[in-house]
Amino acid sequence: MSYFLCGQTGNVNRGCEAIIRSTVKVLSQNSGDIFVATYSPESDREMVRDLGINMISYDTYPTSVHRIVCGGFRKIFKGSDLGMSYKRRTLESLLQSGDICLNIGGDTYCYGRPELSISFNKYTSKNNIDNYFWCCSVEKGAITKEVKKDLNRYKKIFAREQITYDNIISSGIDKDKVIKVCDPAFFLDKKEVELPKGFALGNTVGLNVSECVLKKDDKYVYSNVLNLAKYILEETDMSICLIPHVYSIKRNVADWPILNKILADLNSDRVSIIDKEYNCEELKYIISKLRFMVCARTHASIAAYSSCVPTLVLGYSVKSKGIARDLFGTDENYVISYNDLTEKQELTSAFKFIARNEKEIRAHLNEFLPEYKKQLSDAVKKYIICKKNNKEFEICSYKLCSGCGACASSCPQNCIEMKADNEGFLRPEIDYSKCISCGKCRNICPVINRYKDDNREPKVIAAKNKDDAVRLSSSSGGVFFAVAEKIIESGGVVFGAGFDKDMNVVHKFSETVEGIKEFKGSKYVQSNIGNSYLKAKEFLDAGRVVLFTGTPCQIGGLQAYLGKEYNNLYTLDFICHGVPSPLVWQKYVKYKEKKAASKTQSAFFRHKKYGWKKFSLQFKFSNCSENLQVLSEDLYMQGFLADLYLRPSCYQCSFKNMHRVSNITLADFWGIDNIAPEFNDDKGTSLVLIHSLKGESLWEEVSSKFDVLKVDFDDAIKSNLSYLRSVKAPALRKTFFKKLNKKPINRLISGFVGRGYIAKLRRILSKI
Repeated sequence: MSYFLCGQTGNVNRGCEAIIRSTVKVLSQNSGDIFVATYSPESDREMVRDLGINMISYDTYPTSVHRIVCGGFRKIFKGSDLGMSYKRRTLESLLQSGDICLNIGGDTYCYGRPELSISFNKYTSKNNIDNYFWCCSVEKGAITKEVKKDLNRYKKIFAREQITYDNIISSGIDKDKVIKVCDPAFFLDKKEVELPKGFALGNTVGLNVSECVLKKDDKYVYSNVLNLAKYILEETDMSICLIPHVYSIKRNVADWPILNKILADLNSDRVSIIDKEYNCEELKYIISKLRFMVCARTHASIAAYSSCVPTLVLGYSVKSKGIARDLFGTDENYVISYNDLTEKQELTSAFKFIARNEKEIRAHLNEFLPEYKKQLSDAVKKYIICKKNNKEFEICSYKLCSGCGACASSCPQNCIEMKADNEGFLRPEIDYSKCISCGKCRNICPVINRYKDDNREPKVIAAKNKDDAVRLSSSSGGVFFAVAEKIIESGGVVFGAGFDKDMNVVHKFSETVEGIKEFKGSKYVQSNIGNSYLKAKEFLDAGRVVLFTGTPCQIGGLQAYLGKEYNNLYTLDFICHGVPSPLVWQKYVKYKEKKAASKTQSAFFRHKKYGWKKFSLQFKFSNCSENLQVLSEDLYMQGFLADLYLRPSCYQCSFKNMHRVSNITLADFWGIDNIAPEFNDDKGTSLVLIHSLKGESLWEEVSSKFDVLKVDFDDAIKSNLSYLRSVKAPALRKTFFKKLNKKPINRLISGFVGRGYIAKLRRILSKI
């Protein structure tokens, strides 16, 4: 079972971030993969890595014409959902029966028709997928006939305050469908950071204002805020800290410019401002050190309430009043509506009430919050988490499984076998008659148990082997061979991908320089890891130095299997575009053998006869014949570069992190001609990314064999985006695999990515 948190708009809004982080914490009482579907992947990437969950990006329209037509159609026909499926294509492709969706747009039913939520709710209802309205607020006036019908589609509605609960029930929704809970952000952790300069610990008032309460026609809000600040500075000894909660300093948006204006107008050394891009946990830590909080943002108030800080809310919707009523029995004196402000001192008067009752408010929150939070954790246990007693289970999500084999290698009962699915990819198959339900396979899975990325940028180097013979027989700049040769010369062992007698790509080990030559060059097929983890451990435990090379997921699998750091282990991965199906490769090999009337003797995916950039796939056959085609002409390479038959997990790769568990990452240095054109001779340049001290020392031992150039990380990644981003699944992928066993492989690939009319028409229709 997987959980999908749907509708994330991005972490510029730290309240949205707080909902994600705290929801993951609440759901962590049960095992299961967690996905967040976001409209802002770049802003959310760091959070996703930190939490060890999966990210899905909402898609864009194929063309601007699609966007205009669909948008216009929806405006004319108000109930239409035309075009919405474009945005959630990736999300829908991952959803399976038994999964749970949580619509996390807490206040999306407060501001007009929530077309995205309504459209997705129709989809989940139609496909029998449980969709929960997660910790929401709903304005009574928003419950139209259409919205009422939509609310009834949800499996359950978690109302985060009593006013919303009453609004929904009074509209005619069944009581059994609605559960009263608290906002998940009450569970948010704090992360310690340095307090701003001038912050008086325990004697500072936090002040947060947003554009939600400062409208263009505002006459009184700003003057009330300014007068409150002046009262604090002139009549008390307290300091003020201006705290944005929805902001981007770089883009100068939301709370940031407003608070900067207040800072300038007050012009006092007792006024500080948050001037760094803190995440929601870091902001909560600062808020927890306040004496009082005055704020407009709902989740800024929740950060204060949950830290027992007396808080006055400048309210603008049902949610602020509802939460205050739940906490204190009334919103009077705790929430003042921004559009009720008429005099210049009203906000100051409301603040004086909070200040007079400081001790009582702190004591009440301290006593009340544990039971208040229990509402949500109990409801999650009762209504969402299904504890299955049957023995059969899924190790990790089918579409996220990378086939690394760590589960099979580590099973104490040897009851897991890696077997090919109908697309040719290896997957764990469990013999439940032997399984003792120890859970080791799930506990060791590197997809479920991701390492936390610290976002450290690796050291980046452009490198060319000085030996042209080595470089020309390598995929790029000849780094792997130099490193592997060094390990062999020191008495070590090297693991890498090679071919077996039937041209399957398999992992092997070698203890000789001659043997590692087979591992040179890219293999655009997923390799079978076999018993390589086990053999590597045997060598390591015997004190031998081991260099293990593989895809990022295979290195992740090795580290998970070993379970500890070995000083004598070096790991090397590469920037992986994605791994193609072994079944497709085998069919293509047979096609080539039939044409040559001979068995394949060898294959080289990156032959440089026509240059590094225009590399070729070379086949050599037993009858001494040879076939060589450049990447743009070879059918197999065309399909690979079109992402047509990659493993499903490659479209949502769990291992594309800034900082990796490997010591070194290698790649072709595409874009080197833009950075340093004099360094590019079209014979191959390697991009070397070093992640650890161990990787640095290994590189130092071989660097004398290379021409090198230090490069800035951002410059290097511009033309190597696969380091951080997964490719998108083509719309035609499912159709391709349905026909895989029905058509000759050459005709099949050509029909999807070729230059013929049928292939072109198919691609046009798939976009439409």
